[in-house]
Amino acid sequence: MRHRGSSPWSFVNKDDYMSDSAEEYVPAARSSSHHRSRPRRRRSSSSFSSSRSRRGSHPPDSLMPHHSSISSSMTSSTLCEPSFNMAPEMSGCLLQFAVDVCRKLREGGDTRNLLVSPLLLAGMLVMLLHGCATRTCASAAALGKALHVHWAPFRMARSYDRVARATLAPFRRPRLHAQRFTYTIFMALFHDNSVPLACSYYQMQERLSYLLMRRNFAHDAEQCRLSMDALARAVSSYSFKPGADVFPRGSVNEHSLVVLLSCIRLEGSWKHSFQQVSGDFHETPEATVTVSMMRHTGSFRMCRSSELEVTVLELPYENRDVSLVILLPQRLDGLAALEKRVMAARLLHCVARLEERHNMTVYLPRLKLKSVTDLGPVLKDMGLGVLFTDEANLRYLSKAESAHLSGARHVAVLHANRKGAVDSDNDVSPPPISRGVVRGTVTPPSVSASCPTSTTPEGALSPSSPSSPTADSSSGRNTSTALDEPSRSASQFVVDRPFMLLMLKRRPDVVLLLGTVKKLV
Repeated sequence: MRHRGSSPWSFVNKDDYMSDSAEEYVPAARSSSHHRSRPRRRRSSSSFSSSRSRRGSHPPDSLMPHHSSISSSMTSSTLCEPSFNMAPEMSGCLLQFAVDVCRKLREGGDTRNLLVSPLLLAGMLVMLLHGCATRTCASAAALGKALHVHWAPFRMARSYDRVARATLAPFRRPRLHAQRFTYTIFMALFHDNSVPLACSYYQMQERLSYLLMRRNFAHDAEQCRLSMDALARAVSSYSFKPGADVFPRGSVNEHSLVVLLSCIRLEGSWKHSFQQVSGDFHETPEATVTVSMMRHTGSFRMCRSSELEVTVLELPYENRDVSLVILLPQRLDGLAALEKRVMAARLLHCVARLEERHNMTVYLPRLKLKSVTDLGPVLKDMGLGVLFTDEANLRYLSKAESAHLSGARHVAVLHANRKGAVDSDNDVSPPPISRGVVRGTVTPPSVSASCPTSTTPEGALSPSSPSSPTADSSSGRNTSTALDEPSRSASQFVVDRPFMLLMLKRRPDVVLLLGTVKKLV
């Protein structure tokens, strides 16, 4: 229920503005008929417009972007693409938590391509947060710390519910086609017969389209595993070959009580079509493979980050609310350093500084990425081991005293082909990939004595600033501008090395995918 004149971002109850100082958290019940707002009186057009201007339909101040982000987007060279302004207090759970998960996977020795959905990863923990018995229990404290909202985890959970409801509202069915872009989003909680769910917990299934399914793990664990694996394969459009199980043997046994599953699959048409070419991709400085690439010449939004040592490029889809952001390291082996240095604040700062560049030729490999992540060991390493014990205290999830998490798996699939809505006239004669261009960076217009230069590992010259910007690496906040303006003579952007990607969705502003690509399958 929203008050008259409010926006979908508005807080419903005044308790949302308060801190989590109460003793227990009670899931919100459905509003009764006598709580509904009165019918709106009919007014004249003049009085309605004046009243609307006084009240306004803007989000609360806490959900509004900083003025710096607004001014940056308004002063850019174009406003054809909608701006991306994530709510500041939601960046911890909707982006930084996914960054932490990827970092833990790398520290654990995972050398594969990483692909996760920050929106769904946070949703899996919010599902457990809604089941915590009290605000002060160990599970709630651990979840709040992992989601970077230890100061008010349940207030964040309510904010997440609003964002997820606005994002997942069209997903009454798992798959949705919107302007030649296919979303497939699926979240499920499987529970054993010995762990009956509380009646209030089923409200999440209605509000957020979560699937709550009962299983008989104690008596037929193998059959339950096969059915769960088949469901995950079907939702992912059978992107995984036989033998690459989403739920392998041993992931579910007779002692399993609660298992979480989240799946996301994204595929769509670009705003402009690409031409198919071939090019080299350097998996390592020593190993080079020839891959199928896509090429397009046109206008793109891009910037450079001297703090992250990357060049950032945004590729728009035909659906104006979705775009793919590529963060390409300046060095062939720069992905490892980028993964250690990246933070949510720095990523959002890069996105806010994107500016349109004309006459850019982009070379991008054709992407068919898929990843299955076992979140159990990762969550335990992040301090959430209490959720896997009998001390989880998930009373609002189930009345069973022994209810706890037994496993969690995450599936992400991304397909990027060369199809687009508009054919480009500039793609008649593809120029060769220039060997004098620094891959993934912009070529300086000229090198003179007044502009000192530094030699990159690839041998190309790039201008070096006399006073390099400083940044607080511990907090991720810039003490001066860390992003340089793209060079005016930039011509090529060649994705020929391991890189990082972000899938952005506007209205509401969320990050659908975060990934690092080391090898092309």
